Amino acid sequence: MSKKAIRISIYIVLFALVFSLCAMFPNTGDDWFRMGLAKSLTSPLALVRTVIDKWMTNNARILGNILAYPAGGNILYRDISRSIIIFLLIVFTAKASGIDGIGGLFAVSALLFTIPRELFREVYPWAAGFYNYVPPVLLILVYLHQVFKKGENLIAAFFLGFASQLFIENATLYSLALDVILIAYWLYKKTKPLKIVLYHLIGAIIGAVLLFASPAYSGIFTSGGSYDVGGSSLLDTMDFNLTIILNSTVLGCPVILIGIPLLLIIRHLRSKNTALYLLLFGASILSIVMLIGGIPYLRIFAISWYLIIMSVTICASTGEERTKQILYMLSAAIFAGPLLIVNPIGPRCLFGSYVFLILYMLETAKHLEIDKRALTAISAICACAVFAYWMYRYVPVHNADKERISAIETAMSEHRSSVTVKRLPNGEYMWEPESKKIEYAYFYNTPGDFTINFE
Repeated sequence: MSKKAIRISIYIVLFALVFSLCAMFPNTGDDWFRMGLAKSLTSPLALVRTVIDKWMTNNARILGNILAYPAGGNILYRDISRSIIIFLLIVFTAKASGIDGIGGLFAVSALLFTIPRELFREVYPWAAGFYNYVPPVLLILVYLHQVFKKGENLIAAFFLGFASQLFIENATLYSLALDVILIAYWLYKKTKPLKIVLYHLIGAIIGAVLLFASPAYSGIFTSGGSYDVGGSSLLDTMDFNLTIILNSTVLGCPVILIGIPLLLIIRHLRSKNTALYLLLFGASILSIVMLIGGIPYLRIFAISWYLIIMSVTICASTGEERTKQILYMLSAAIFAGPLLIVNPIGPRCLFGSYVFLILYMLETAKHLEIDKRALTAISAICACAVFAYWMYRYVPVHNADKERISAIETAMSEHRSSVTVKRLPNGEYMWEPESKKIEYAYFYNTPGDFTINFE
């Protein structure tokens, strides 16, 4: 079998694994509201009108809504579109890291799903969250891949910049910051910036203006809308949000916490730089302390860990490796930065930061000269184990959800006014699994005229 045929076969296997998992995810939280909303979306024009209405009132995330709203009324579209986006995320994460062989694809697959439970349940199973928080990260990765390749497709760069701005706010601000960083870097190096960066920046500015022109943000500084900057106390908000940020990236993710210092130690094993090893030793001790937990000041330790990793990167790496590693670590921080002062936020907002930390790990691993066959075998085993774990968690949920929906539809066919259904198993792995928003999806004439209770 040729290498091309093997690669295509791996793509098919990966997509099948992703699709199988996505098909197990039930509707939760706002998904039910969107299922009810989908009843009114009888044509593409109706979808456009609804998105415009939302932009003018309380939801400015234009492309996120365009993707999410139809998913409420079409399960096949939801499962296929979600699978395609995740599959492309795997491919372009591997491409951006430079490890896009078969082993790299499996390694990325495992890492993208080895995330804190609280982050996982708000990003992958919850469709309303997925369509707003995953696609912009994919668009950014596609753009970075073009930058690293020194691509010249200016139109594609413009539309990547424009489209990435129409989902979530911190991704919007990050895209702008990314282009500024790239231009500043090239000016520092006294080289001419790539044209695609300028075109991407123009598209990003136009998209950002369109997003933030929405009246939904009119009360952002006065607590008069859905978003609130600072709240009653800016310091209290920053203190509370910092815990969410660190738990969703470093503290709650042993793969990142232990993996990065370990890879750096292996990477620089032959170095005779004593100061370097003292720094890495310090990062490793902090990792162990934070992994064990149970002591105060973990946030200080986590920030110290980040600063040590940055110091090692700056001092011990060279050339393109150092440039990319610094970019990824800065990206993780910049992506999370705006979240410090905004209410409300959730772990889902940190998905981009998590992906950039993965890219840092992969960039470090790329220079370890690992045997490709060993990498492929180990990565394939890890990926299969990760998918098997999540299937173990969500297959019972899927079966119980089918029974619950059947009970609801039976009650409605009998013209009952209410029904009581069982709670889903493994509820901690889902976002709002027993939300009363389910009544927006199942009703006779208006939402709420059919009551659904949970036992």
